[in-house]
Amino acid sequence: MEFFTANDDFSLIDKFPDALFVIDLRKNIIKVNSSACSMTGYKENELLELKIDELDPYNPKFKGSKLKNFFKYTSTKNSGSAMNTMQLRKNGKLYHTESKYYVLNEHENPLMVVITKDTTEIKILEQSLVLEKNQRIRALFEGQEIERKRIAKEMHDSIGQMLAIVKLSISILPDLTKKEQIKKIDNIDNLLGSVIEDVRRIYEDLFPRVLQEFGLRITLENLCDQIQDITNIKTNFEFVGKEKDIEDYLANSIYRIAQEAINNIIKYADATEIRIRLSFFTNKLELTIEDNGKGFDISDHDNMKSHGLINMKERSEVLNGVFEIQTEQKKGTKINVNIPL
Repeated sequence: MEFFTANDDFSLIDKFPDALFVIDLRKNIIKVNSSACSMTGYKENELLELKIDELDPYNPKFKGSKLKNFFKYTSTKNSGSAMNTMQLRKNGKLYHTESKYYVLNEHENPLMVVITKDTTEIKILEQSLVLEKNQRIRALFEGQEIERKRIAKEMHDSIGQMLAIVKLSISILPDLTKKEQIKKIDNIDNLLGSVIEDVRRIYEDLFPRVLQEFGLRITLENLCDQIQDITNIKTNFEFVGKEKDIEDYLANSIYRIAQEAINNIIKYADATEIRIRLSFFTNKLELTIEDNGKGFDISDHDNMKSHGLINMKERSEVLNGVFEIQTEQKKGTKINVNIPL
Protein backbone atom coordinates (compact mmCIF):
# COMPACT_ATOMS: atom_id res chain seq x y z
CA MET A 1 0.00 0.00 0.00
CA GLU A 2 2.15 2.82 -1.29
CA PHE A 3 0.10 5.79 -0.05
CA PHE A 4 0.81 5.08 3.65
CA THR A 5 4.09 4.65 5.49
CA ALA A 6 4.84 3.91 9.09
CA ASN A 7 5.48 7.57 9.85
CA ASP A 8 2.51 8.96 7.94
CA ASP A 9 0.40 11.52 9.76
CA PHE A 10 -2.66 10.44 7.74
CA SER A 11 -3.15 13.97 6.43
CA LEU A 12 -4.10 12.64 3.01
CA ILE A 13 -6.91 10.34 4.01
CA ASP A 14 -9.68 12.91 3.48
CA LYS A 15 -8.79 12.84 -0.20
CA PHE A 16 -10.00 9.25 -0.47
CA PRO A 17 -13.47 8.93 -1.98
CA ASP A 18 -14.17 5.75 0.00
CA ALA A 19 -14.63 5.50 3.74
CA LEU A 20 -11.34 4.97 5.55
CA PHE A 21 -10.77 3.79 9.12
CA VAL A 22 -7.48 3.33 10.95
CA ILE A 23 -7.70 0.80 13.81
CA ASP A 24 -5.34 -0.75 16.33
CA LEU A 25 -5.07 -4.23 17.81
CA ARG A 26 -7.61 -3.36 20.54
CA LYS A 27 -10.23 -2.58 17.86
CA ASN A 28 -10.03 1.14 18.63
CA ILE A 29 -10.76 3.50 15.77
CA ILE A 30 -8.00 6.09 15.87
CA LYS A 31 -8.57 7.94 12.60
CA VAL A 32 -11.36 8.30 10.01
CA ASN A 33 -12.00 10.44 6.97
CA SER A 34 -15.05 12.50 6.04
CA SER A 35 -16.34 9.73 3.74
CA ALA A 36 -16.47 7.40 6.75
CA CYS A 37 -18.61 9.93 8.58
CA SER A 38 -20.94 10.32 5.60
CA MET A 39 -21.30 6.57 5.12
CA THR A 40 -21.94 5.67 8.77
CA GLY A 41 -23.92 8.76 9.81
CA TYR A 42 -21.59 9.43 12.76
CA LYS A 43 -19.55 12.54 13.45
CA GLU A 44 -15.79 12.08 13.55
CA ASN A 45 -15.55 12.40 17.37
CA GLU A 46 -18.35 9.82 17.74
CA LEU A 47 -16.55 7.31 15.53
CA LEU A 48 -13.33 7.72 17.50
CA GLU A 49 -15.18 6.59 20.61
CA LEU A 50 -16.35 3.34 18.99
CA LYS A 51 -14.74 -0.05 18.47
CA ILE A 52 -14.57 -1.26 14.87
CA ASP A 53 -16.74 -4.29 15.66
CA GLU A 54 -19.55 -1.93 16.73
CA LEU A 55 -19.69 -0.73 13.12
CA ASP A 56 -18.91 -4.12 11.58
CA PRO A 57 -20.49 -6.58 14.05
CA TYR A 58 -20.81 -9.49 11.60
CA ASN A 59 -17.18 -9.50 10.46
CA PRO A 60 -15.67 -12.76 11.77
CA LYS A 61 -12.17 -11.26 11.70
CA PHE A 62 -13.10 -8.83 14.45
CA LYS A 63 -14.50 -11.46 16.81
CA GLY A 64 -12.69 -11.96 20.14
CA SER A 65 -8.96 -12.49 19.78
CA LYS A 66 -9.08 -13.18 16.04
CA LEU A 67 -8.06 -9.62 15.17
CA LYS A 68 -4.42 -10.23 16.16
CA ASN A 69 -4.20 -13.19 13.80
CA PHE A 70 -5.93 -11.17 11.09
CA PHE A 71 -3.31 -8.42 11.51
CA LYS A 72 -0.53 -10.97 11.14
CA TYR A 73 -2.13 -12.76 8.18
CA THR A 74 -2.88 -9.49 6.36
CA SER A 75 0.62 -8.09 6.86
CA THR A 76 2.39 -11.21 5.59
CA LYS A 77 0.15 -12.78 2.96
CA ASN A 78 -3.02 -10.96 2.21
CA SER A 79 -2.53 -7.21 2.12
CA GLY A 80 -5.39 -5.58 0.24
CA SER A 81 -7.67 -8.56 0.72
CA ALA A 82 -11.38 -7.78 0.28
CA MET A 83 -14.34 -8.88 2.37
CA ASN A 84 -18.06 -8.31 1.98
CA THR A 85 -20.04 -7.76 5.17
CA MET A 86 -23.18 -6.11 6.50
CA GLN A 87 -22.38 -3.05 8.63
CA LEU A 88 -24.43 -0.78 10.89
CA ARG A 89 -25.16 2.89 10.41
CA LYS A 90 -25.78 5.22 13.32
CA ASN A 91 -29.54 4.95 12.69
CA GLY A 92 -29.33 1.19 13.27
CA LYS A 93 -29.87 0.21 9.64
CA LEU A 94 -27.75 -2.48 8.04
CA TYR A 95 -26.06 -1.89 4.70
CA HIS A 96 -23.82 -3.87 2.35
CA THR A 97 -20.11 -3.08 2.26
CA GLU A 98 -16.89 -4.24 0.68
CA SER A 99 -13.74 -3.57 2.74
CA LYS A 100 -10.04 -3.92 1.98
CA TYR A 101 -7.41 -4.27 4.70
CA TYR A 102 -3.80 -3.03 4.91
CA VAL A 103 -1.40 -3.28 7.86
CA LEU A 104 1.10 -0.56 8.87
CA ASN A 105 3.93 -0.70 11.43
CA GLU A 106 4.07 -4.49 11.19
CA HIS A 107 6.43 -5.05 14.13
CA GLU A 108 5.66 -2.36 16.70
CA ASN A 109 2.24 -0.95 17.52
CA PRO A 110 0.70 -2.20 14.26
CA LEU A 111 -2.22 -0.35 12.74
CA MET A 112 -4.69 -1.51 10.16
CA VAL A 113 -6.20 0.69 7.46
CA VAL A 114 -9.69 -0.39 6.44
CA ILE A 115 -11.01 1.08 3.19
CA THR A 116 -14.74 0.51 2.84
CA LYS A 117 -17.22 0.99 0.00
CA ASP A 118 -20.97 1.10 0.44
CA THR A 119 -22.14 -1.56 -2.03
CA THR A 120 -25.83 -1.46 -1.10
CA GLU A 121 -26.97 -0.09 -4.47
CA ILE A 122 -24.85 -2.66 -6.30
CA LYS A 123 -26.33 -5.48 -4.20
CA ILE A 124 -29.87 -4.21 -4.80
CA LEU A 125 -29.15 -4.07 -8.53
CA GLU A 126 -27.70 -7.59 -8.47
CA GLN A 127 -30.72 -8.87 -6.57
CA SER A 128 -33.10 -7.16 -9.00
CA LEU A 129 -31.22 -8.68 -11.94
CA VAL A 130 -31.45 -12.13 -10.36
CA LEU A 131 -35.16 -11.56 -9.71
CA GLU A 132 -35.70 -10.38 -13.27
CA LYS A 133 -33.80 -13.39 -14.61
CA ASN A 134 -35.88 -15.73 -12.46
CA GLN A 135 -39.06 -14.04 -13.67
CA ARG A 136 -37.93 -14.42 -17.27
CA ILE A 137 -37.18 -18.10 -16.76
CA ARG A 138 -40.52 -18.62 -15.00
CA ALA A 139 -42.38 -16.82 -17.79
CA LEU A 140 -40.62 -18.97 -20.37
CA PHE A 141 -41.49 -22.15 -18.50
CA GLU A 142 -45.08 -20.95 -18.06
CA GLY A 143 -45.30 -20.30 -21.79
CA GLN A 144 -43.95 -23.77 -22.53
CA GLU A 145 -46.39 -25.30 -20.07
CA ILE A 146 -49.32 -23.48 -21.67
CA GLU A 147 -48.16 -24.74 -25.07
CA ARG A 148 -47.90 -28.30 -23.76
CA LYS A 149 -51.39 -28.12 -22.26
CA ARG A 150 -52.78 -26.76 -25.52
CA ILE A 151 -51.21 -29.60 -27.50
CA ALA A 152 -52.33 -32.18 -24.94
CA LYS A 153 -55.90 -30.87 -25.10
CA GLU A 154 -55.91 -30.96 -28.90
CA MET A 155 -54.60 -34.51 -28.89
CA HIS A 156 -57.18 -35.57 -26.32
CA ASP A 157 -60.13 -33.79 -27.93
CA SER A 158 -59.43 -34.79 -31.51
CA ILE A 159 -56.90 -37.59 -31.93
CA GLY A 160 -57.72 -39.33 -28.63
CA GLN A 161 -61.46 -39.37 -29.28
CA MET A 162 -61.11 -40.54 -32.88
CA LEU A 163 -58.74 -43.34 -31.90
CA ALA A 164 -61.20 -44.42 -29.19
CA ILE A 165 -63.91 -44.64 -31.86
CA VAL A 166 -61.56 -46.60 -34.13
CA LYS A 167 -60.81 -49.05 -31.30
CA LEU A 168 -64.52 -49.51 -30.57
CA SER A 169 -65.29 -49.96 -34.25
CA ILE A 170 -62.63 -52.66 -34.61
CA SER A 171 -63.87 -54.48 -31.50
CA ILE A 172 -67.38 -54.90 -32.93
CA LEU A 173 -66.28 -56.04 -36.38
CA PRO A 174 -66.62 -59.78 -35.57
CA ASP A 175 -70.29 -59.27 -34.69
CA LEU A 176 -71.16 -57.65 -38.03
CA THR A 177 -72.20 -59.13 -41.31
CA LYS A 178 -69.77 -59.08 -44.24
CA LYS A 179 -71.53 -56.08 -45.75
CA GLU A 180 -71.59 -54.21 -42.46
CA GLN A 181 -67.89 -54.98 -41.92
CA ILE A 182 -66.98 -53.48 -45.28
CA LYS A 183 -68.91 -50.31 -44.44
CA LYS A 184 -67.41 -50.13 -40.93
CA ILE A 185 -63.87 -50.61 -42.29
CA ASP A 186 -64.51 -47.76 -44.72
CA ASN A 187 -65.56 -45.57 -41.77
CA ILE A 188 -62.44 -46.62 -39.84
CA ASP A 189 -60.29 -45.71 -42.84
CA ASN A 190 -61.85 -42.23 -42.95
CA LEU A 191 -61.32 -41.77 -39.20
CA LEU A 192 -57.67 -42.79 -39.46
CA GLY A 193 -57.28 -40.32 -42.33
CA SER A 194 -58.64 -37.59 -40.04
CA VAL A 195 -56.23 -38.65 -37.29
CA ILE A 196 -53.30 -38.40 -39.70
CA GLU A 197 -54.43 -34.92 -40.77
CA ASP A 198 -54.71 -33.80 -37.15
CA VAL A 199 -51.23 -35.14 -36.39
CA ARG A 200 -49.89 -33.23 -39.38
CA ARG A 201 -51.68 -30.06 -38.26
CA ILE A 202 -50.25 -30.29 -34.73
CA TYR A 203 -46.79 -30.89 -36.18
CA GLU A 204 -47.25 -27.89 -38.44
CA ASP A 205 -48.14 -25.81 -35.40
CA LEU A 206 -44.97 -26.94 -33.64
CA PHE A 207 -42.64 -26.53 -36.63
CA PRO A 208 -44.20 -25.50 -39.94
CA ARG A 209 -43.04 -27.64 -42.84
CA VAL A 210 -42.73 -24.58 -45.04
CA LEU A 211 -40.24 -23.15 -42.53
CA GLN A 212 -38.10 -26.27 -42.75
CA GLU A 213 -38.30 -26.49 -46.54
CA PHE A 214 -38.31 -22.84 -47.68
CA GLY A 215 -36.89 -20.77 -44.84
CA LEU A 216 -38.02 -17.90 -42.68
CA ARG A 217 -38.71 -15.37 -45.41
CA ILE A 218 -41.23 -17.50 -47.33
CA THR A 219 -42.84 -18.72 -44.10
CA LEU A 220 -43.47 -15.18 -42.82
CA GLU A 221 -44.72 -14.13 -46.24
CA ASN A 222 -47.19 -17.04 -46.24
CA LEU A 223 -48.25 -16.17 -42.70
CA CYS A 224 -49.05 -12.62 -43.78
CA ASP A 225 -51.10 -13.90 -46.73
CA GLN A 226 -53.05 -16.25 -44.44
CA ILE A 227 -53.76 -13.50 -41.90
CA GLN A 228 -55.01 -11.16 -44.58
CA ASP A 229 -57.26 -13.85 -46.08
CA ILE A 230 -58.72 -14.87 -42.72
CA THR A 231 -59.11 -11.48 -41.03
CA ASN A 232 -59.32 -8.96 -43.89
CA ILE A 233 -56.65 -6.92 -42.04
CA LYS A 234 -54.28 -5.48 -44.63
CA THR A 235 -51.00 -7.27 -43.96
CA ASN A 236 -47.80 -6.16 -45.70
CA PHE A 237 -44.52 -8.09 -45.70
CA GLU A 238 -41.16 -6.52 -46.54
CA PHE A 239 -37.80 -8.24 -46.82
CA VAL A 240 -34.44 -6.46 -46.59
CA GLY A 241 -31.00 -7.90 -47.35
CA LYS A 242 -29.97 -11.40 -48.38
CA GLU A 243 -31.44 -14.33 -46.45
CA LYS A 244 -28.90 -16.49 -44.66
CA ASP A 245 -29.09 -20.11 -43.58
CA ILE A 246 -29.88 -20.10 -39.87
CA GLU A 247 -30.43 -22.86 -37.33
CA ASP A 248 -33.90 -24.41 -37.13
CA TYR A 249 -34.35 -23.36 -33.49
CA LEU A 250 -33.56 -19.75 -34.39
CA ALA A 251 -35.92 -19.68 -37.36
CA ASN A 252 -38.69 -21.31 -35.32
CA SER A 253 -38.24 -18.83 -32.45
CA ILE A 254 -38.43 -15.84 -34.80
CA TYR A 255 -41.52 -17.31 -36.42
CA ARG A 256 -43.15 -17.84 -33.00
CA ILE A 257 -42.46 -14.23 -32.03
CA ALA A 258 -44.04 -13.00 -35.26
CA GLN A 259 -46.98 -15.38 -34.86
CA GLU A 260 -47.65 -14.28 -31.26
CA ALA A 261 -47.31 -10.61 -32.14
CA ILE A 262 -49.82 -10.97 -34.97
CA ASN A 263 -52.22 -12.92 -32.77
CA ASN A 264 -52.03 -10.12 -30.19
CA ILE A 265 -52.81 -7.53 -32.87
CA ILE A 266 -55.84 -9.51 -33.99
CA LYS A 267 -57.09 -9.97 -30.40
CA TYR A 268 -56.44 -6.58 -28.88
CA ALA A 269 -55.38 -3.87 -31.31
CA ASP A 270 -58.47 -3.21 -33.46
CA ALA A 271 -55.97 -2.59 -36.26
CA THR A 272 -56.74 -2.28 -39.96
CA GLU A 273 -53.14 -2.70 -41.09
CA ILE A 274 -50.14 -4.81 -40.07
CA ARG A 275 -46.61 -4.29 -41.41
CA ILE A 276 -43.90 -6.92 -41.00
CA ARG A 277 -40.29 -6.42 -42.04
CA LEU A 278 -37.59 -9.10 -41.90
CA SER A 279 -34.04 -7.81 -42.36
CA PHE A 280 -30.76 -9.70 -42.63
CA PHE A 281 -27.62 -7.71 -41.92
CA THR A 282 -23.99 -8.80 -41.69
CA ASN A 283 -24.07 -9.69 -38.01
CA LYS A 284 -27.72 -9.62 -37.03
CA LEU A 285 -31.29 -10.42 -37.96
CA GLU A 286 -34.04 -7.88 -37.33
CA LEU A 287 -37.79 -8.46 -37.15
CA THR A 288 -40.12 -5.47 -37.01
CA ILE A 289 -43.88 -5.73 -36.56
CA GLU A 290 -46.10 -2.62 -36.61
CA ASP A 291 -49.83 -2.00 -36.47
CA ASN A 292 -52.09 1.04 -36.64
CA GLY A 293 -54.28 -0.13 -33.76
CA LYS A 294 -55.29 1.45 -30.47
CA GLY A 295 -52.01 0.82 -28.62
CA PHE A 296 -51.86 0.41 -24.85
CA ASP A 297 -50.19 1.60 -21.64
CA ILE A 298 -46.83 -0.19 -21.55
CA SER A 299 -46.27 0.72 -17.89
CA ASP A 300 -49.20 -1.53 -16.91
CA HIS A 301 -47.64 -4.93 -16.10
CA ASP A 302 -50.97 -6.67 -16.72
CA ASN A 303 -50.82 -5.46 -20.32
CA MET A 304 -47.36 -6.99 -20.70
CA LYS A 305 -48.70 -10.33 -19.46
CA SER A 306 -52.04 -10.37 -21.26
CA HIS A 307 -50.53 -9.29 -24.57
CA GLY A 308 -47.95 -12.09 -24.45
CA LEU A 309 -45.14 -9.54 -24.55
CA ILE A 310 -43.20 -11.21 -21.74
CA ASN A 311 -43.08 -14.48 -23.71
CA MET A 312 -41.84 -12.66 -26.80
CA LYS A 313 -39.21 -10.86 -24.73
CA GLU A 314 -38.15 -14.18 -23.22
CA ARG A 315 -37.79 -15.83 -26.61
CA SER A 316 -35.63 -12.91 -27.78
CA GLU A 317 -33.36 -12.94 -24.73
CA VAL A 318 -32.87 -16.71 -24.89
CA LEU A 319 -31.38 -16.02 -28.34
CA ASN A 320 -29.15 -13.27 -26.83
CA GLY A 321 -31.32 -10.76 -28.64
CA VAL A 322 -32.88 -7.43 -27.80
CA PHE A 323 -36.65 -6.97 -27.63
CA GLU A 324 -38.01 -3.42 -27.90
CA ILE A 325 -41.56 -2.14 -27.97
CA GLN A 326 -42.97 1.29 -28.71
CA THR A 327 -46.65 1.92 -28.14
CA GLU A 328 -48.99 4.70 -27.26
CA GLN A 329 -52.72 4.67 -26.79
CA LYS A 330 -54.54 5.39 -30.06
CA LYS A 331 -51.22 5.45 -31.96
CA GLY A 332 -50.51 1.80 -32.60
CA THR A 333 -47.66 -0.48 -31.56
CA LYS A 334 -44.22 -1.27 -32.95
CA ILE A 335 -42.18 -4.31 -31.90
CA ASN A 336 -38.53 -4.63 -32.84
CA VAL A 337 -36.43 -7.74 -32.28
CA ASN A 338 -32.68 -7.84 -32.97
CA ILE A 339 -30.92 -11.20 -32.90
CA PRO A 340 -27.13 -11.58 -33.35
CA LEU A 341 -26.00 -14.01 -36.04
